[in-house]
Amino acid sequence: MKIFSRLVLVLYFLFLTWLILFKLSPNLPAFIASAAGRSLNLVPFAGSGGLTEIALNVVAFVPYGGLLVVSMGRSRKFAPQLLIAAITSVSYEVLQYIFAVGATDITDVMTNVLGALLGIGIVLFSEKLVGRKTASFIMICLGLIMILGAVLVSQTGLLGLRIRFK
Repeated sequence: MKIFSRLVLVLYFLFLTWLILFKLSPNLPAFIASAAGRSLNLVPFAGSGGLTEIALNVVAFVPYGGLLVVSMGRSRKFAPQLLIAAITSVSYEVLQYIFAVGATDITDVMTNVLGALLGIGIVLFSEKLVGRKTASFIMICLGLIMILGAVLVSQTGLLGLRIRFK
């Protein structure tokens, strides 16, 4: 299961990259050509996209934090996984600024790290309730469901979230 969990972690990392940097665009060249420019917000919760965006940032990183725990094997301390999640989030924000493909916002970093912390906590708590293998299986399934759900929503227009590029 450890190899499979690492594979799902890599897939989820690629999914986060597609989500954060490319906004789930099916046509990356068109997306890059239409990039609107860059913005930088270093004041927490000022000028962010509102409660919906904050909630989505948290939710997007829950499986990532959980998959980090599952993939790192015997290490059940939350600090290393949380540090990896924080570095990942800061890296995405820096890349958005460098390539002018989104708003660089400290709120995003904070909410992404909160989501990862929740994912880490869910796995560690679940292990005590249902055992390590079951908790790992649940987090792997959650990661896969998030990826498939985002693809479905972005490509079919469910919830009015279809992204269209010429």
